[in-house]
Amino acid sequence: MVDATSKRVERLVGSKRKELAALDDEFFREVVGVAEAIDALRTALKQISAALDNRQFEKASAIGYEKVAEESVFLQRTLGGLQGACLHKEKLVSDLALTLRRPYEDVLPKVSAVMQSARPLDRKQRIASRKKVPQIRAAIEALTRDFGKDAEARTDRTHRRGGRT
Repeated sequence: MVDATSKRVERLVGSKRKELAALDDEFFREVVGVAEAIDALRTALKQISAALDNRQFEKASAIGYEKVAEESVFLQRTLGGLQGACLHKEKLVSDLALTLRRPYEDVLPKVSAVMQSARPLDRKQRIASRKKVPQIRAAIEALTRDFGKDAEARTDRTHRRGGRT
């Protein structure tokens, strides 16, 4: 009987592959943001340390109040996105568990086994991902600049439509 139930769980989880792939993508996007935020915060902290070593106390203080505070907020925002992805996964697992009339704990391992994002990185993958952070940050900054240019070029639609939204 356990075998039949296990097969049913696997079939239902298998039918959700597209949703699980989208969830994987969400996790990967959020992890990239968190890694970028950690890298930026480390850079700011190194700047403070260098300023202190050079006895530039005002500069160290300014970096702390500006750059470190800014990067801390960015880290919190990215962690919020990661928490959102976790909630999406929990909801999907809960919905599957409800459909199967099985405990959450029985379904979670089956879902995690299918998801790429649930697999821990090995040493080689960790090193490779750390090398990509500066490239990813540059790409994100370029997108942000492009978005800003697009926003400046756009006109307000409410004026063109006679006030309708």
